[in-house]
Amino acid sequence: MKVAVVGLDSADWTLLDTWLHHLPNIARIRREGVSGRLTSCRPPVTIPAWKCYSTGKNPGKLGIFWFARPDFADRRLQVNLPGDLGGNLWDYMPNALIINTPGTFPPRTIDGILVAGFPCPDGLPFATPPWVMRQVPEYRVNTRVGPGDPDFPQEVLEHTRSRFSLFARFAKRSDFGQVTIFYIDEMHHLYGSEPVVLDSWRAIDEEIGKVMEIADNVVLVSDHGSGPLRHFTNVVPRLEELDMFHLRRNVWRSASGIVDRVVKAGPERVRRLGERVLAPKLRDAIRARLEPMGDWLPSAREQFRQRVDWNSPILPLNQGLVYRNPTSRRPRPSDAEVIENLGSLPGVVRVWRRDEIYRGPAVSSAPDFWIEAEPGVEIVARFEDGWETKGPERGRGWIVNHRQEGIFAFWGKNVEPVSLDRASIYDMCPTLLSAYNIPSPPQVDGRVLPVFRGGASKVDTGGGGI
Repeated sequence: MKVAVVGLDSADWTLLDTWLHHLPNIARIRREGVSGRLTSCRPPVTIPAWKCYSTGKNPGKLGIFWFARPDFADRRLQVNLPGDLGGNLWDYMPNALIINTPGTFPPRTIDGILVAGFPCPDGLPFATPPWVMRQVPEYRVNTRVGPGDPDFPQEVLEHTRSRFSLFARFAKRSDFGQVTIFYIDEMHHLYGSEPVVLDSWRAIDEEIGKVMEIADNVVLVSDHGSGPLRHFTNVVPRLEELDMFHLRRNVWRSASGIVDRVVKAGPERVRRLGERVLAPKLRDAIRARLEPMGDWLPSAREQFRQRVDWNSPILPLNQGLVYRNPTSRRPRPSDAEVIENLGSLPGVVRVWRRDEIYRGPAVSSAPDFWIEAEPGVEIVARFEDGWETKGPERGRGWIVNHRQEGIFAFWGKNVEPVSLDRASIYDMCPTLLSAYNIPSPPQVDGRVLPVFRGGASKVDTGGGGI
């Protein structure tokens, strides 16, 4: 294999450099290779970032801006599953092997093997060609337990090793490969720099050492960085106060209490029937209307559909995304009003209009505004929570959030010893293609970094700086 890429979701040199004495293989790549900080897209979020990496294009050309997008006509949140999106670097590579990269479900047919990554629903075909799934019946796409489970760290270790094991199984027959570790992002979010996170990185480093033995050149890349969380800033109370956003009145809370009282007060036969039949049905019916909204909104799509007032002029999502509602019949605030009011929230650096940060044919589907926050401040849309700012609680959710700058590193026999300490996520696609003398695809926003000997012409391919 000429080039093997190890994708490391949310990796950040600020943390890794303090642990290099525990991570001999990453330390060797850092010492002997070319490495630096990689500027991500806006917002720096897993799904758009990995697509920007693989295509070299900004979200305005891809139409992917977050994990999900609001469908105002249908009044629901639609999860982005952009695996069908073409123009990825592995669509041009000969005999490629792609394992677990986020945003690759449903899996595309490529010249080689593709095993889809997060988000990837259980029980659906996750690999191409189809024979791959028959050869790996033991492979699990997702972890068996969720991030809040006490067994999650151990599950992540097993999950990590299984990704690398599958990669090693097919690597010798491949000319280009990529294996991506996604759940290290969740470990960072929940545990910060605790020893359990170092355990995950030790396992990753050990597996990177094995990749270094089978590939002529190894590339490390992250979709974004990460760092300690100072506080959350909730945009919902401000928007509600300004009459820009509303939730529907929750009549189910009182209705559930009435039914519960009726069932308990009735005759024994009625009570038994209610407890066996009516109560479970009621629980299913009102779950989306009463339970707390999930932090990650795509996991609460039914709640979102039921409880948001879809006539609100403004619809906020997590991580600073704000949409105008084109179907709203209420008075629409001006851009200046939105920017002034959201810009005064604690920890906000700037409120950007979409045409200031994106360009391309899909800009019209982008969020109308993106709220840029200070490092360590997480912009959220917490419905039914009245607080505007709130500190992180260790053991109860995130204590680390994303940063704009992730990592890159090139190491191997074809890597030029150049001085390069900063690059853009859009540069990675044309640069990796250059190692195989494959020209940059049209309309990429990155440039070819001068890191591979004998690579394609090292010129700016247009765009850049998105």
